[in-house]
Amino acid sequence: MCDRLKVIIIQGQSCLGKSTLCRKLSGIISDCTYLCVDKYKEKNWDYYGFDSVEERQELSDFSKMEFLLDLKKHIKEAVSGSTIIVDYSFHNTFWDSLMRIISDKPNIEIITIFLHPANEKEWEKAWRERSVDFSIRHPGHGATQYSDGKGEGYVTDFNEIKVDGLPVAGRVKKNSDRLSSKLFNALFINGNYSIHRRTQLIYLIYKHPYVSDVGVFMK
Repeated sequence: MCDRLKVIIIQGQSCLGKSTLCRKLSGIISDCTYLCVDKYKEKNWDYYGFDSVEERQELSDFSKMEFLLDLKKHIKEAVSGSTIIVDYSFHNTFWDSLMRIISDKPNIEIITIFLHPANEKEWEKAWRERSVDFSIRHPGHGATQYSDGKGEGYVTDFNEIKVDGLPVAGRVKKNSDRLSSKLFNALFINGNYSIHRRTQLIYLIYKHPYVSDVGVFMK
């Protein structure tokens, strides 16, 4: 069991701090690779540009396929006991595609950390501020047209960005004793972590304002 590869999926809505949590986790966890689906999208948006929502979606779909191929490559080349962190709002067929790659392999353990807004009004306010702050957000997100680093025709309807029914593998409530035991064992079964590093990791997850559930995929 000690040589299993871990795939940690950070799952949740837009503008809840998924990427920030991923970057912090990847800085603590040993032998860790961080894959963010949005980075694939943003790379292709910058290279090709788009003139409509349909073109943006086509590039996004192409980017998702690139991500899945890269994930398969990283899994194939992964060192025993290493970790891959994945960042995106997975749903519908994309979640199914992800699960087909990782869930049927006996040497992979899947953990999902699910972010959910504690207060929707506060989340909406944060989204409205961050969605147009291009110092922290790529200007292709939500744009109808995009080229040369500039976007036009942004989506301003908050309800359009919400995704219902985001799946989580084996969802477990955040504050349960069961979670404490399962999460501790799942995160630390690989690697020689100091008490300080273990404390950092648990504190980071439990104190994140939007972490509501963590799941350990049971095969």
